[in-house]
Amino acid sequence: MELLVAFRSRSLGLLGERCGAHPRYLFTDPERETMDLVLGLLVSATYHSWLLLTILRHPKRTVIGLNALAGQRWVRAMGP
Repeated sequence: MELLVAFRSRSLGLLGERCGAHPRYLFTDPERETMDLVLGLLVSATYHSWLLLTILRHPKRTVIGLNALAGQRWVRAMGP
């Protein structure tokens, strides 16, 4: 374990020095990483749910909805 920590500290020493952070703060404990993962997934799921509802309810408020409306108009214009 000590060799692994020494290798990580040596390989990322320049990054820690450039950022002004101590090398031991570059790595977090597993609980913190798990919490970061869960919060990241929650934020991502919340955003995509909001985006889907906005596209369905108010399509003119999003680029995706505007592109869909423009595509529908284009298809109507190309029809007989």
